[in-house]
Amino acid sequence: MLSCEHCGDEHSSVLRYCPRTGKIVQPARFFPAGQVIDGKYELGRVLGAGGMGAVLEAHHVLLRKKLAIKLMLPELASDREMTARMLREAQAASSSGHRNIALVTDVGRLPDGAIYVVMEHLDGITFTQLIKREAPLDSSRAARLVDQVLAGLAAVHRHRIIHRDLKPDNLMLVDDPDDGELVKIVDFGVSKMVADDDPEKLALTTTGTVMGTPYYMAPEQARGVPDIDHRVDVYAAGAILYALLTKTRPFHGENYNALMTAIVEGNLDRPSLRNPRVSPELEAVVLKAMAKKRSERYADAQAFRADLVPFIGVAPRPSALRIDRRAERVAPASTRRPAAAAAAPTAPSAPASFEDPGSDAFKDIQLVSLDERDAPVDASVRAARSAPAAAALGDARASEVAEAATVLAPMETAQAVQQEQKHARE
Repeated sequence: MLSCEHCGDEHSSVLRYCPRTGKIVQPARFFPAGQVIDGKYELGRVLGAGGMGAVLEAHHVLLRKKLAIKLMLPELASDREMTARMLREAQAASSSGHRNIALVTDVGRLPDGAIYVVMEHLDGITFTQLIKREAPLDSSRAARLVDQVLAGLAAVHRHRIIHRDLKPDNLMLVDDPDDGELVKIVDFGVSKMVADDDPEKLALTTTGTVMGTPYYMAPEQARGVPDIDHRVDVYAAGAILYALLTKTRPFHGENYNALMTAIVEGNLDRPSLRNPRVSPELEAVVLKAMAKKRSERYADAQAFRADLVPFIGVAPRPSALRIDRRAERVAPASTRRPAAAAAAPTAPSAPASFEDPGSDAFKDIQLVSLDERDAPVDASVRAARSAPAAAALGDARASEVAEAATVLAPMETAQAVQQEQKHARE
C-alpha cells in the first residue's frame, strides 16, 4: 500500500494516480533522485505533482545551478494533446518576460518522447501556505500581493494568453531584495491562447470541458462555455483576494457538483461577513472582481489594479518566509470610491475554511472532459453533460488535434533535422 500525500488515504501500490485528486502518488517512484535528464539536469527531491507529471528540484550538472524541472509521465509521451498542452505552458510562461511570472529557461524532449520544462527554482511559500499560516491578512498587504498577481496577468493577457487555473497553489511568494515580497505566477498547464483572427477558437480544450480548480473558477468557466476570456482570471484574482482577507474560500459545497452549482448561482457572502475588519470600500472591489456576470467585472487586470491603489500603502518589506501575524493597518483614504457592491445575503453561509481538511478533498479535480481518456471525472457530472456539448465533440476534437499539431510542429521539425544531421555524420 502507498500513503497518498495528496488526500492522506492508503492506495494500492499498483495505482499511479490518487483516485480523489487525480495527482500522481509518490512521483519519486517514476523520477528517482540522481537521474540525469538530457545529459544536463540531475534530478533531486519532488516539489509537487499533478495529473500529467511532477515538478522536481534539479541541478545543472555543469553550472551547478539549482533549478526546477517539470517532467511528463512516459506513458503520456504519445498523447499529442497532452504534449502540446505542456509545451504551450512553457511558451505561455516564457512569452511575457515579466518579473511576476516564473521564468522558463529550457524545454526539451526525452528519448521516449516525453516533454520536460526547466524553470527557475523558487525558494518561498505558496499562497495556500500563506493563507493557512497568516490569514486573514491586513488590507494593505493583501492588496499589494494581489496587485502583483494582476501585474503578471496583465503581461500574459497582452500576449492573448489566459491562465484559467489561477489559485493559491499556483502563486509563490519569495523574498526579494528590492520589494521584500515578490509574487510569482506558476503553472500555465491549462492556459488558453486566443487567436487573433478568431476570438472564440478553443486552444487545447474541447467544447463542454471545464478547466480550472473549482474554488476559484468563474461562473461561465464552471458552465463550460466555449468563449471564455481574460475575465476568468480577473474573477480568480478576486477570489484569491477574498481568501487572503477572510481565510475562507468564497464558495462551499459538500461535493464537486454542489460547489459548481454554488459558483454558477453566484450567491456570494460579503467578505465583511467573514471578517468584519474588511472595509466597505475594499469589499466593493472584491465583489466587482467576482461579479457573476463578466460584463459587470473589471474590464481587465489593469482596471482591477487601479481600484486597489488606495489600499496598497507603503510596503514594509517583510520576509516572505517569516510566518507571523501582522497587525491590521488602517488603509489610506481613497481619492475615488470604487464601484458599488452588488447585493449579498445578510447572513454568512458555511465557509470553506482552509483549516478544514475535508474541504480539500476534491479541489484538484480540474478536468471535466467529454474525452473519456481525461481522468478523473465524477460520474454524476458525466451524466449531466448537455446533448449540444456532446454533439459538438467531434468538431472540437478535430480542432484540438489540429491545434496540437501546430504547437508541436516546430519541435518535431527541429528533431527531424537533428536526426538527419546525426545520420549524415555516421
